[in-house]
Amino acid sequence: MKENFFSIAFLKLSLKKSKYIVILLIIFIALYKNKGFNEFIEFNYVEFFQEKPEYVHDDKFLWPRLIAHAGGGVADDESYTNSLQALNLNYDRGFRFFEVDIEWTRDNNLVLIHDWEESSKRLLGLDYSEGYYKRVCFKFGGVNINSVSLNKFNELKTTGKFRKLTFDDMADWLGNHKDAYIITDIKWKNEEALQKIKDSYPGLIGQVIPQIYKIREFVPVKKIGYKRIILTLYIKNYSDEMIEKSLKLFHFDAVTMPLQRALGGLPERIKNEKMVMFAHTVNDEKVYKKLLDLGITGVYTDFLIPQKKY
Repeated sequence: MKENFFSIAFLKLSLKKSKYIVILLIIFIALYKNKGFNEFIEFNYVEFFQEKPEYVHDDKFLWPRLIAHAGGGVADDESYTNSLQALNLNYDRGFRFFEVDIEWTRDNNLVLIHDWEESSKRLLGLDYSEGYYKRVCFKFGGVNINSVSLNKFNELKTTGKFRKLTFDDMADWLGNHKDAYIITDIKWKNEEALQKIKDSYPGLIGQVIPQIYKIREFVPVKKIGYKRIILTLYIKNYSDEMIEKSLKLFHFDAVTMPLQRALGGLPERIKNEKMVMFAHTVNDEKVYKKLLDLGITGVYTDFLIPQKKY
């Protein structure tokens, strides 16, 4: 009888504890998904726990009006190639700043490709799996199951006339174009990739301008040794208030925002910080002129070209 009593009592206690655990779990998930709470935690972390690096503003550095997006367009309808042809053609057109997409291979090397999904299928003829792998890649740092090894990447034939590039190829190109800069778009293991680039090509670090996706990435990337850092907003959709506060705390060299944010109230809110601002992706001349009127410094573009006066 006593055993039954204690068993029932233990079961009730366990159920009661389980209920509280479930409640706490629900609260945790709600807070985790709450944008305001996340921004509060991140801002206080960077304000109180991250060392603020010394900042020297380079007033002489001339930011461009136009940045070639994904290496720039190579025909009226060909974009997102990150190819040698795109770099060469748009350099000849007058571009000196090139945004490029960089991905990890399966054996931890860096190559230029927008993604291991649509882009790798369109340019390399690779099939891909959807869904679960994204969570593995971006949440847990796992291997992208759609990626290939560096050797396999080099062996693959492109489906068009484009020459694909490893980062070794990119480094060679920069070495031969001393007045050119690349702006990195590394969506996965960004800090690790930037460290690898710096370790492998220390002489080129002045020609590489990293984009960071989270405000807390600024200090680690600055410590690697990069001179100029752009905060881009297309992945982490920070509130205007969070961006404004962060610009007072850190000296980002520029902020890049999606077109809709650029056409909204954010530029007006942060222009007093004398911030360099870019919008992406803009291929319409009228929109480009409107953005300049709003105080935007320049745009990432596929098809607008510096040689033409807008």
